[in-house]
Amino acid sequence: MDVQAIRQLIIQVKELEAQSRHLQTLISDRIEQLHRTIELPDGNACETLLIFTMDYIDQRLRTPEKRGND
Repeated sequence: MDVQAIRQLIIQVKELEAQSRHLQTLISDRIEQLHRTIELPDGNACETLLIFTMDYIDQRLRTPEKRGND
């Protein structure tokens, strides 16, 4: 699978998440099981972690990892 195909797949998954909220539900159900060193705000821990996750994915799409021989 080439990079463009992976990017397109990620876009589709993000659109699906916006409709289904499946990831949000998973995060919400498991928020208490996070490692104790992860500190999230009490009022919106799930939303904060979801935003962080989506922003991280977006950032990785914009700045692909450099390989050792590039």
